[in-house]
Amino acid sequence: MTTARTRRNPDHGQHSQFIAQIATPPGDTELYKLELRSSWFFKGLAQGHILQLDARGGVVDTYGGTPNVPIFERWFLGGLGSLRGYRYHQIGPSDGFGEPLGGDTYFFADAEYSIPIVKMLRLAWFYDIGNVYANPYSFKLTQSQTHFTATTWA
Repeated sequence: MTTARTRRNPDHGQHSQFIAQIATPPGDTELYKLELRSSWFFKGLAQGHILQLDARGGVVDTYGGTPNVPIFERWFLGGLGSLRGYRYHQIGPSDGFGEPLGGDTYFFADAEYSIPIVKMLRLAWFYDIGNVYANPYSFKLTQSQTHFTATTWA
């Protein structure tokens, strides 16, 4: 029997998704986005401890004569949901002023170990790693990207 506690904090199982999107005429832009996401959950070393492993990756590219992927369709990392410890959407290619441009390819992975403190409060240790790249299907850094990105926090 599944309880509310296990739905919110699963300690076993996995959840994987493959997401495909396509933009076609009569719109202004012809593009496709592909993304793969997978999360795995394991029981920790003691009662209520949880190990969670996540991995995501995606690509966006144009077709049919569309010259560039619009900025609102590009990938961004940074912030609470990805690469914690970095400002929201700050990871990846940027312009000459340091403003984020987003990219056409990304990967992200994290490992998180959490323990219960009191009801509805957990303490977590995590390691995040990932980056956003300017071109589709390419993992080459651009001039505006000078480092590979990873964070560890407790």
